[in-house]
Amino acid sequence: MYKVVGTYLFFLFALSMQAQTIYSIDELLNLYTRNGYDIRNNYAQYQIDSLIQVNNQNKYKIQSDLSFSLPYTKSIEPIIQPDGSNKLVETNYISPVARLSLRKKVAFLGGELALFSSMNNYTDFITGSKQYGLNWFNLQYAQNIFDFNEYKYELQKIKLQQKQSKQALLQFNSEDITNFVDLLFQYYINQQLLIESNKNIEKNQELLKQKRALLRYGKALTTDTLNIYLLLNKLQIKSKECETRKQWFESQIKYKTVTNNEFDINIKNNPIFLNLDQNTLYERYLKYTLQKNADLELFELDSEIARSRKSTGVRAAVNLGGGLNSKADDYIYNLTEGRPTDKENVSLTLTVPISGWNSLKNRKKIASISKEIYLREQENNKQEANLWAQDIIAKYKQSVSLIKLADKNIEASHELERILIKNIENGKSDYIALYQLYVDNQTILLEKYNAIRDIYILKYDLMKKTFFDFESNTPLDNYIK
Repeated sequence: MYKVVGTYLFFLFALSMQAQTIYSIDELLNLYTRNGYDIRNNYAQYQIDSLIQVNNQNKYKIQSDLSFSLPYTKSIEPIIQPDGSNKLVETNYISPVARLSLRKKVAFLGGELALFSSMNNYTDFITGSKQYGLNWFNLQYAQNIFDFNEYKYELQKIKLQQKQSKQALLQFNSEDITNFVDLLFQYYINQQLLIESNKNIEKNQELLKQKRALLRYGKALTTDTLNIYLLLNKLQIKSKECETRKQWFESQIKYKTVTNNEFDINIKNNPIFLNLDQNTLYERYLKYTLQKNADLELFELDSEIARSRKSTGVRAAVNLGGGLNSKADDYIYNLTEGRPTDKENVSLTLTVPISGWNSLKNRKKIASISKEIYLREQENNKQEANLWAQDIIAKYKQSVSLIKLADKNIEASHELERILIKNIENGKSDYIALYQLYVDNQTILLEKYNAIRDIYILKYDLMKKTFFDFESNTPLDNYIK
């Protein structure tokens, strides 16, 4: 009977162990980047930005439209008779018009090329007269003289915005990954503190059994068992706190990875090694964080200076047109016999502003001063980047030192714990000292795991700020091309 029950329990235990998956940090990160709502939303926003930029580029392609109108008009007009008198004549006519237009912005020249063609038909219902009109083409090119090329500027700006969107995607993803790694460590830290608390509870439960056995033979005091009992209560309260926090972080991890599987995290108790170099930190932090928008901002500042210098307000437009207009009685004859009823036109329009020249002068000055301010800010950024790089290296070294020191303190603490428990077994009242030791142990463990966490988080935080993986010593520039 006992063998059957034992076999059954072992089988259930084996199933429970199989049901729990042990993940590394990288495996959980893969789950998060594949399923996580935050990462998916970042990609969705990137797609929106990309489509907006594509739409902005599309307006520089040929734009075409076809329009059709059907106006009806009724009028009474005086007609002069041969005897000099006027006769009122009612007219009812319809004049349908179809119009096709093609437009193309010429970015190289900075103007706009347009082509129009139309056809109309005039029919008077009272008199029965008809008239047709064909405008084969009307070609127009319009451009400001001595002006800034806005079209070329907009196309270059779109290219820089596309690059900026890719950078933003990687930075947003890195930010979310950094927060997720922090979540993993919060779970892991509380899990390790829970394990440590349970070990201490087991030790003191065994100690309580020993004291109760000695009490029955009069070899221990009642206060000894009571003190150990109170110590156990405090340890169990700490254990429950760790378990509650661990469960909360576990639920957050499951939510962010979109999984319901039971899991455990395999994290080494040693930190990862980061190949930190001050020059690399300085240069890449300056480029990808402090000056991440520098290309676009400097381009816009330079463009504003060029715009203010070239803007005169003088505008010129050239129109070229050709068509055919004829009456009903000779329309077919015109088409078949080639009667010269074609209509052609050429026009030049020149617009010169009279006022506003002083405003243009002020605009030039504003643009120049704005660029001077920006360049001074960029110089200050260099100093800030240098100080930041020094601070990052100092923080990394401090975290590594804290981990080494914590390992030594834990080793010494275990020895002190053995001595205190031995003293209690020998009848010495060191319960308060033992409980304080457990509290100190958890503090030491917390400092150690927090230091390991800080190094992991530093890795992903640096990826966001420098586009560089300092663990594998690999630049991430290819992700933004």
